[in-house]
Amino acid sequence: MLDAHDVTMLGGTSDVVVPYLTGRELLDEFRIDRWAVDFRNMDMVEASTHAAAFALCRERVLPAVQATLKEASTQDSDMTSARKEHLRRWWQFWNRRDELNQALSRMRRYAACSRVTRRPVVVFLSTRICPSDLIQVFAFDDDYSFGILQSSLHFHWFRTSSRLKVETDSRYSVRAVFETFPWPQNPSEQHVRAVAGASRDLRDVRNCLLRKGGGLRDLYRLLELPGDHPLKDAQAHLDATVRDAYGFSDDAAVAQLLELNQRVVEAERESSPVTGPGIPSSFPCPAELISTDCLEP
Repeated sequence: MLDAHDVTMLGGTSDVVVPYLTGRELLDEFRIDRWAVDFRNMDMVEASTHAAAFALCRERVLPAVQATLKEASTQDSDMTSARKEHLRRWWQFWNRRDELNQALSRMRRYAACSRVTRRPVVVFLSTRICPSDLIQVFAFDDDYSFGILQSSLHFHWFRTSSRLKVETDSRYSVRAVFETFPWPQNPSEQHVRAVAGASRDLRDVRNCLLRKGGGLRDLYRLLELPGDHPLKDAQAHLDATVRDAYGFSDDAAVAQLLELNQRVVEAERESSPVTGPGIPSSFPCPAELISTDCLEP
């Protein structure tokens, strides 16, 4: 990790010196205090053309990778082969996410939440920001997908599906939560537009409140208290549009979500078509659902 002094010494940010964000920094008052050198999948020759950043990695990263391999070899660890493989590309991240990086390269922003949290508070982050492993990234840049993920139905699925508890918080699991969460199967064009509009309205309200001070964690803890709150109203409106998109009734939405999960599982088992995450393929103009607001470094 680099601090502000390091970035100044490197001549500022660049294609490979990127702002780095953790889940805690996302939920507290949003700020960028650290940066990372990310060569993605560049080979050594291409990476070395970024002379200052490559030299810094050679000075700080290479010795650490060599020491880790030595320790693993001494302990006859089952990680030895993995550490040897990393030494062959020591200037790159230990766990590259090439498929995700490729998807995000086509976007200006992506949806994300802290992986350790009381509830998934979804935000749009600029693709200039490099997320830590404690930020759950969703490769969506549209307002409809944001609305589904920010809905109380997704929140309920998260709370009931998460197994790992950290104090009063839970850890978001792609396998246990996202991959099992059923999306609306037959939303109309009107329903999709309504969810997208409600999600934009919610972010407008939230951003206005955040400008008064504090961070997302403090803001959402206020929602646990009784009493009126503008974000409660915005969330209730979003939830209503999401229930309509699912075709659920107000008093049985959670039970209906469980039933839908079973129907989707059965359809997949029979190789029948299902509507997966993201904008439905039937929606005529997906670009209309992509606005521009996001948290910038």
